[in-house]
Amino acid sequence: MKVRDVDGRHTMQATVTATDPATGIVDVSTGGMALRVHFPPPAMASLKAGDQITLYLGFTKP
Repeated sequence: MKVRDVDGRHTMQATVTATDPATGIVDVSTGGMALRVHFPPPAMASLKAGDQITLYLGFTKP
């Protein structure tokens, strides 16, 4: 997949509210909204509640 093939690309500033290193689940708060996102566990292992992060979002259809 090429980056130009991704729809709806945008970034969001977020605050980490909880993490689960075993599953890679990261809960964040952004713009008054709670989101739950998933990363490979090794990629998010250093995240902790209170961290400020930037999420890069997009999607594709099969």
